[in-house]
Amino acid sequence: MNNDINNGVVMDENTGTVINQPYGTTVIQQPVTLWDENSCVLRTERALCAEKLWELRSKRILPFIWGIFGIILTIYCLLKIVIPNLFGLSPHDLAVVYMAMFFGVVIPLGWLIWIRKQDDELLVYYKARIKLIKHILRVRGDY
Repeated sequence: MNNDINNGVVMDENTGTVINQPYGTTVIQQPVTLWDENSCVLRTERALCAEKLWELRSKRILPFIWGIFGIILTIYCLLKIVIPNLFGLSPHDLAVVYMAMFFGVVIPLGWLIWIRKQDDELLVYYKARIKLIKHILRVRGDY
């Protein structure tokens, strides 16, 4: 018998049943891990985690597309401005190429790095949680 008293409640350590409960108090067994939850709650949690995962991934779409267009613009500038005028390149032409490289590649890359620093831990957490929920549902045969 466990003699630790929590708010006057004494529990048997072998069975987990309440031995002595003061009048007016209730003992509610809360789920501790995902294994303690029922399958309906797990499906809802998996859907919420998948939605959060999609939100985190969708934040990366705009800077990625911007970077792709910036790379294409930089290659176009190199092919149309730099290579034909290789020996007679004006400072204005160089400025256009450098601006295309900076605004098309460097800024989106910095933005992506900033987003990754913020969201990578959450991304890994949601992926692991979805994987665990799938495993629990498969073990139960509810997937």
